[in-house]
Amino acid sequence: MITSSHNPAQWNGVKYKASYGGSGSPAIISSIESYLNVPLPDAEKKAKIEEVNFNRSTSRPSRSSVDLDAIRASKYKFLIDCMYGCGRGIIAGHLFRARRSRSSRYAAS
Repeated sequence: MITSSHNPAQWNGVKYKASYGGSGSPAIISSIESYLNVPLPDAEKKAKIEEVNFNRSTSRPSRSSVDLDAIRASKYKFLIDCMYGCGRGIIAGHLFRARRSRSSRYAAS
């Protein structure tokens, strides 16, 4: 994948994730690096590029894993710093909605 991980987008780089979900081992990375500067037979063919907004599709499952009622009932204050990671805005959005619905509940009573 091409990602800047938790850094600003201008720091994008290539990151390889192995089938087990973690970063590639040194042996895997060495194998991948052995293909650098090797011409690819299909490299000149045009490919379709599709832009996808993953924020919509990924925020739905996370709503089910966040207990907004427990958050509303708690006396805690939360500080979230996702830096530049993929969760930026998603978790904070859930907590904001929890706080907003709590405030509107109190305003109604």
